[in-house]
This record gives sequence, C-alpha cells and structure tokens, in this order.
Amino acid sequence: MVLTKDSLEGAYAFVPMPWDEQGNLDEQTLEHDVSYLADSEIDGLFAFDSTGEFFTIELDEYREAVDIIVEASGDTPIQINCTWPNQTGALERAAYAGTQGADAVRFAFPFWEKLTVEEALEFSERLAAAADPAPLVHYNIPRAKRMFGADEYKRLVERVPSVIGTKLATDERTIREILAEVPELNHFVGEPHFVSMMGAGANGSYSWLGTMNPAIMSEWYEAAAAGDWNRSMEIQQDVWEYGRMRLDSFDVHTDAGYNKIDAAVNPNLECGVGVREPYRSATPEDPKRARDWAEKHTPELVEY
Repeated sequence: MVLTKDSLEGAYAFVPMPWDEQGNLDEQTLEHDVSYLADSEIDGLFAFDSTGEFFTIELDEYREAVDIIVEASGDTPIQINCTWPNQTGALERAAYAGTQGADAVRFAFPFWEKLTVEEALEFSERLAAAADPAPLVHYNIPRAKRMFGADEYKRLVERVPSVIGTKLATDERTIREILAEVPELNHFVGEPHFVSMMGAGANGSYSWLGTMNPAIMSEWYEAAAAGDWNRSMEIQQDVWEYGRMRLDSFDVHTDAGYNKIDAAVNPNLECGVGVREPYRSATPEDPKRARDWAEKHTPELVEY
C-alpha cells in the first residue's frame, strides 16, 4: 500500500547494493538482505540513495533490482529513489518504481547544472505524473545544488500535492524553519541532528544505523518520539562517537564506502563491503575493526 502523510514516519534502513566478483548485481544476496531488514524491527526501507550507489546503476540493472526489492520487502514500506543527472533518466526510473509497487518514490533534482526554482518545480510536476500512483519524497541535499527552504516547499506543496515528505540533509537552522513553516509535509532527518530535530517536530530518520542494527535504531526512534530525551541522547552520543571513529579510521570517501562497513558489521547481512569502481571499497577486514571498536566503546550499537 502506498505511503501517505499520515503513515510516513519512523525509523528507515537503507538497502545495501551487493555486487559479485565481476561487479554485477548479486541478486541472491540482495533478496536475502532485503528480506532480513524487512522482517526486523525497522519501520521501512529506502533504496538507491547515495548509500545504495544509484549513480553507478544503469536502467536495466535498476529495474532488475527494483523487482527484487519490492518482492522481498513484503508488507514493509519501501521507498525507491529515482534520482538521475538528467530528466529523462529520472522519469524512466520514477515510472518503473511507481508502477512496480514502490510505496513512495524519492528524488533529488538533476544535479550537474543548478536548476532555477521554477525549473525544479516543473521537474517535480513531471516526476509526479511519471511516478503515479506512488507519492513523492524530496531529498533536500547540497549535492543536488538546488536546495529548498520553507518558501520553496510551500510552493512545491501547492504545485505538486503528491509530495508527502522530505529528507532534510542541510543545516539545523534551515531544518528548524522548514519543520515550523511547512507542516503539510512529513520531514525526516539524518543521524547527526536526530534527537534535537525530533524535539523540533521531525517525523523520523533515514539511517545507516537502521541497517547496522535495526533494533537499536527502532529503540532510538521510539525513545525520541515519546520524549524520552535521556535515553535518546544516550544513543545519540554513541552514534556521534562511532561516526567520528569511522571517518578517522577507514580509507574510503563515499557514503556507500562507509555505510557498506556499517552494513557488514551486522552479522545478519551478506552484502559485503564492495563499492563499484572507480570508487574505493573498504577492505574485508574493516567491518571487524569497526565491530571490535564498537564492542569496546559503543557496545549497544553492536548488540544483536
């Protein structure tokens, strides 16, 4: 069933994209990992963000992976990202995801050249038509160059009523303004601002922690949603500490590179650490190094 504003909330985990030794999609591993995450405590899944290496995946592979992900996710809500450098590619992906059972289609704007606000609104209208019957969730991220604030989101809501939510990857001041001024949308945030932004009215998080440890991510969300700030800040401190270690310790530089380490820390996932070339992958030993460090310094993050 497609998501609505009322049902768009909670803790979402990313789907790691597994590759075989030849760099092709590992269908069996993808099905296994999606099934595991869908059966966990997590509220929903999202696929083909930067953690899911969307920028390396051609249309035929995208369709193949969408079919597997939608089937394996079962009744767990699944959001499929359709972002692409040009409009044609984005519309093709949105149309396929929307008609094949995605519960929402996520998007960032075409990003090689910065769109004007009007161009971004017109693009969103075309995307909504392509993705129908699935609603849209906008990924507000600096890499897309055209960022939206509260004023732009008010215009988007008027022009494209099928947009139901956002992922806000921007500064805390802007997030607070959007939360306060655009209640027509449900807003999700990342790990660094999670507790403070939940206190300001955010509705959930799209998170690497949901993949590394679905149970602790679910507990973190429930604590913050219930206003248990002592417990939610305990987990926030661990997330900050683990995140600093990860940035300082591993010879990778992409979201997928780091987040594949996080996924491989989870003993129930089989995706491995491989990232498609030319981007650098972590070493096979890196997940054990991360797990060993976490067991000593942030043990709750790796209790399964």
